[in-house]
Amino acid sequence: MYKNLTITMKPFLSFLLLISISFNSFAGTGIINGKVIDEKGDVLIGATVMIEGGSQGVKTDLDGKFTLRNMEDGTYNLLVTYVSFDKKSVAGVIVKNGVSDFLTIVMERTGKGLKEVVVKTQAKKESINALQLQQKNMSTISDGISAEMIKKTPDRNTGDVLKRVSGVSMADNKFAVIRGLADRYNLAMLNGDILPSSEADRKAFSFDIFPANLLDNIVILKAATPDRPGEFAGGIIDLSTKDIPNENFLIIQMGTGMNTISTFKPYYDSKNSSTDFIGFDKKMRVIPEAFPSKQTLNQPLSQYTLDQRVEASKLFENTWSTKKYNSMTPFRSLQLSGGYVKHLNKNSSIGVIGALSYSRNQRTLFVNRNEVNGTTEAYDFQDTVSRDNVLVGAMLNMGAKFNGRHKIQFKNTFTINSDDQTVRRSGDFMDNEYYIKGNALWFSSNQLLSNQLSSEHLISKRNIKLQLGVGRNQIARTIPDLRRSYYTRNYDAPTENFNPNVTTFPNPFFMGRFFSNTQEEIYNSNADVSIPYKLGKSGQTLKAGFYYQRKQREYEARVLAYVRAKSAGFDQSILTKPEEELFAVENIRSNGFVLSDASQPQDQYEAQSALQAAYLMSDNLIAEKFRAVFGIRVEKFDQSIVTGVLKPGDLEIAKENTNFLPSVNLTYLMNKKTNIRLCASQTLSRPEFRELSPASFYDYNLSATFTGNPDLKQTTIANIDLRYEYFMGKGEMISGSVFYKNFSTPIETTVPFGLTTTQKVFSYVNVPHANSYGLELEFRKSLSMLSSNANSIWSQLVVFGNLAYIQSNVEVITKSTSGEEMKYNRPMQGQSPYILNGGAAFTHPQSNISATLVFNRIGERIFAVGNGEIPELYEAPRNVLDFSLSKKFFKKIEVKLNLSDIISNPQVFYYNIDEKYKIVRDENAYQKSKDYSVIRTRLGTNIGLTVSYQF
Repeated sequence: MYKNLTITMKPFLSFLLLISISFNSFAGTGIINGKVIDEKGDVLIGATVMIEGGSQGVKTDLDGKFTLRNMEDGTYNLLVTYVSFDKKSVAGVIVKNGVSDFLTIVMERTGKGLKEVVVKTQAKKESINALQLQQKNMSTISDGISAEMIKKTPDRNTGDVLKRVSGVSMADNKFAVIRGLADRYNLAMLNGDILPSSEADRKAFSFDIFPANLLDNIVILKAATPDRPGEFAGGIIDLSTKDIPNENFLIIQMGTGMNTISTFKPYYDSKNSSTDFIGFDKKMRVIPEAFPSKQTLNQPLSQYTLDQRVEASKLFENTWSTKKYNSMTPFRSLQLSGGYVKHLNKNSSIGVIGALSYSRNQRTLFVNRNEVNGTTEAYDFQDTVSRDNVLVGAMLNMGAKFNGRHKIQFKNTFTINSDDQTVRRSGDFMDNEYYIKGNALWFSSNQLLSNQLSSEHLISKRNIKLQLGVGRNQIARTIPDLRRSYYTRNYDAPTENFNPNVTTFPNPFFMGRFFSNTQEEIYNSNADVSIPYKLGKSGQTLKAGFYYQRKQREYEARVLAYVRAKSAGFDQSILTKPEEELFAVENIRSNGFVLSDASQPQDQYEAQSALQAAYLMSDNLIAEKFRAVFGIRVEKFDQSIVTGVLKPGDLEIAKENTNFLPSVNLTYLMNKKTNIRLCASQTLSRPEFRELSPASFYDYNLSATFTGNPDLKQTTIANIDLRYEYFMGKGEMISGSVFYKNFSTPIETTVPFGLTTTQKVFSYVNVPHANSYGLELEFRKSLSMLSSNANSIWSQLVVFGNLAYIQSNVEVITKSTSGEEMKYNRPMQGQSPYILNGGAAFTHPQSNISATLVFNRIGERIFAVGNGEIPELYEAPRNVLDFSLSKKFFKKIEVKLNLSDIISNPQVFYYNIDEKYKIVRDENAYQKSKDYSVIRTRLGTNIGLTVSYQF
């Protein structure tokens, strides 16, 4: 594999060299570029920007952006003018090596007097103030993180980045939890388009599928506005990929790393496909084409004979062996990004930006699994999980601007995230009085393809803005040939060999093969029009639009299990064979093993939905102190699912809802530094295809089966938010928020009534009512007040943090197995009582050194709801500490050291029960000495080193 990779790298490196020469040839003379906005944060179209003392200037385009070209190295003063606004002089704009920092210039409206005013400022100060202003003047409550902040963290994918945002935590390191609400209550978008669910077994988007280096920014909207989808309660996570560049560039980055408990340590692996290293299986783990269908294999022996079954079973290759290797390979990564822009004239340009990203991380997890059954321990297993994770990303964005009034963009993103797991399990099954051992060989691949075509147009002299867009997002998730083996040895026979658990009845959880394929596509279109107008001297905006989305999903699973071909005359000597020989071709025979189909009709479904939405929104500035953004959104949603193979008796589910979703966002502008916001809205959460379909999905890591519930109803949520914001200057700020949410028929993951803990079947239910309320605090402060020297360490150090304290309540009324009514209160499933992020960032321009230290902790949260007799399964808090240090050399080279999960607390799932295994509901916090640990995973610390070069 590595030899072939080396060969293919030669033409690739030659290509890089050619590209670098090409990009260098584009360098030419210098440029000054930036954006002009008003105090409300809106872009100013047609503002004039010129060099002070000069006679010619350029106009800002429909994004408010400008570019001054043919600039020699030096320091310049800019003059910006716009009708009804004071002139602004921006001094100290430095062009060095042909480039300058991107400027964001804030214009102020002309006062009541007739005297001309020229506002003077410095370039550096102006950009800092503009960044604050953009956050201060958002139309609703939001938080976010920029590309610059992403660069300062050790984060590899978007899931890691999201942990840095106020009120956000991650479940399983990839699913977003906002304000403590489970991932199903959040909505993922890419460049404004809704993303499909990436999972076969839950309503969620796996953010680890998206490389962090492809992002320009992430914005999380925590309060609704009419121009955004209404299906969320925690937040809308909008990922924006990088836009058309302002200047040509080419950057290459290479990296390596290790995990402290995995790298250079022994590990296990199974036979791989030749394309595993780029994230997908090359038809090695497939069902042979000649293998019979479900219907054929399930026919009686009189129609499909035993000999036919034997010959069909021999079609599968014997791929059950695992091999121990002495040293796990270090992490490796490669990133390439470049951009090119061609200016056709002062107000017209075309450009392209592209990026490639590749990383491969191998690590070993050590997992303890325990379970109780009533008042006794049921089992105690130990897993060694060798994982090989590949993350590939590609982006190609193209665009054109014409006459400063028209823009067209075509954005394309493709990502692959694959995970190849070799799980070796051993332990005691006390309930059944035997020892066990077994393996799971599990490869999965997620692929996301996104294509988006959008345009913006300014119509008439009134600058009416028309935005049009069409898009297509596709998710493909495959699990090809998940193989599971299970061996047992009785307590009373300690000297005997372990025997494979193969009987005449098919049980794929013991000795079987599982294949699944999920394909989901979303097609969408939108049109939005914004009409600016004046009321008095204040600018107002009326906005309206529509959105259409069509979603299609197909899911199919094939569940095969090895069985004894017949009970009488079975060759018992086969059972003594080692695992790598057990299912060899010579043992697939009439007195040996054959494959049986354990698939159920509900193991496949086809689904589709259509969403039609329209909205009307008004954005008003009243008396220069009050801003009101209000309106209504109407969403009509149709959903249908067919489970099975379209024969009589198959389950058909059809749902239709029309919802009116009003929202209002009020902002009191106390002064230039302070806002008070009040937001109220109604939103909703709809059941996902997977949650409605009765199809089953088995998770080997959890030893659990997930199944849907066709009777689910949509959830409606009433939201109220109050927020105080104080912007101190120089990027410093402090804010505090309180919020309340009332849920009607919320959807939760639960254990159906009547099952025991060892049966581990999770499903989805509506509970009648729930509420959630909390407090969020956030700050960012420079420590420059500790020293009068502007170049001191204190002046370069910024501390930041955010805390979310959240309470939720669900009143549960159920019955025990004896029929006795039980009442109790508990938190909502997935709700954390607190989320804490904090850290410090140091930047020293003179030495080109920067460092960031970040801490994260979340409170205990319910992973799965119990059923009255079975306790809730909680995830315990863990402390996560990350550190990043970077240094630039020769202005072109940057070296970066990353340390992630330095403390390396284990990940623990637990039952809140006492020493007699009785459920405790009045104190949910994890107590290591008292609570029962169900899953405990050691993760280790990751250490990484990257080197980047900018041509």
